[in-house]
Amino acid sequence: IATTVHKIVAQTVARTTEGSASLKPASLVITEKIDIAATLPVVFFVRWDKQVVLLGVTDQIMRDGAWEGSKICFSAQSRLLQHVEDTARAVGGWLASRGFVGPAGADILEDTQGVQWVVDVNARVPGSMILTLLRTHFADRRGCDVAMFLPDVEVSLKRVEFYREMQEQITAGTVIIVGWASDKEQHFAS
Repeated sequence: IATTVHKIVAQTVARTTEGSASLKPASLVITEKIDIAATLPVVFFVRWDKQVVLLGVTDQIMRDGAWEGSKICFSAQSRLLQHVEDTARAVGGWLASRGFVGPAGADILEDTQGVQWVVDVNARVPGSMILTLLRTHFADRRGCDVAMFLPDVEVSLKRVEFYREMQEQITAGTVIIVGWASDKEQHFAS
């Protein structure tokens, strides 16, 4: 356990910059061990009237304990949303009771006994939210049941070259670029 905690702390410190330190970008909470049966990140919207609109349940893509992106299975959404509905609405209600309005997400872990544990609440636009909004685009119009959001893809090509290489997929709508940033040496696409 000590090695895992050390690794997580080292990764968190490495990602904290002088500019982001004041935002307190990370917390480390140590609790009893949960035998995890499922990870259920849910995206929802808290309305002005305090109603909670459930948008989707995604799956996190993790590498070395850090979030690398998300994926969604559109055909599983009805079942997954029904499964987390009570917990997600409770989190949304809690946010609404504190005056929050807007998009949010909660990471729910389900243990082997079926108990759902909320381990993270993001009172902001969750990274995976875009996937929950693209069902019509991917599933209904293109027959794609699974979609992924990879926010930090390093690309060795300049944007115009990348578009040329991926023109068929971009034109078909099976690849969507939602953001592009570059400096003199590196290019990143989301």
